[in-house]
Amino acid sequence: SLSRAVSLAEDERRMTAIVFERLPDGLAVVDAKLHIVEANERFSLMTGVPTPVGRALYDLLRERTLYEAFEATVRNRDVSEATVRLEDGRIWALVVQALPAGSRAAAVGVLRDISVLERTESMRRTFVADVSHELRTPIASIAAAAETLSDGAADKSETAELLGLIRRQSDRMRELIDDLMDLAQIESQAKEFAQMKGA
Repeated sequence: SLSRAVSLAEDERRMTAIVFERLPDGLAVVDAKLHIVEANERFSLMTGVPTPVGRALYDLLRERTLYEAFEATVRNRDVSEATVRLEDGRIWALVVQALPAGSRAAAVGVLRDISVLERTESMRRTFVADVSHELRTPIASIAAAAETLSDGAADKSETAELLGLIRRQSDRMRELIDDLMDLAQIESQAKEFAQMKGA
């Protein structure tokens, strides 16, 4: 029975270690003095330090904002968050959570590279702004044509020309709206995929 319990505990430890290492984000566990107790391979790669365990966190994180987030959580036992833009343009987001008192570990931090996400979001904002701007022209043209037609002053040829203008600008608006709908669908699918990955 004891042998089975030890074997089960060893299996659980190995599984935890595998999950710890396979995480796509950097994970670091620190003690009350802000020394690294445990860190996964991703954290090592992100900080450029092959063996961070046992070292002071201050020596590993060049961005003081990240260090201060760990420091605040260890001191106040509250969740801390920080986002920094590195010199090479990468953007890191950090969330630090306090661990139960009494253990040798005081807090755990999850460090995520959100550079691609931020670039995608920036492109989305630019695209939406451009489409919104583009919609102004057909709307203004349709409004002007409708006003001219409502006055009743247009002759037959001019009426046909104004109706053609309204048709063309309506088609243009439909294309822009389709683009916005496509973007919304892509975002929805991306969110669903992200939720499936996080499940």
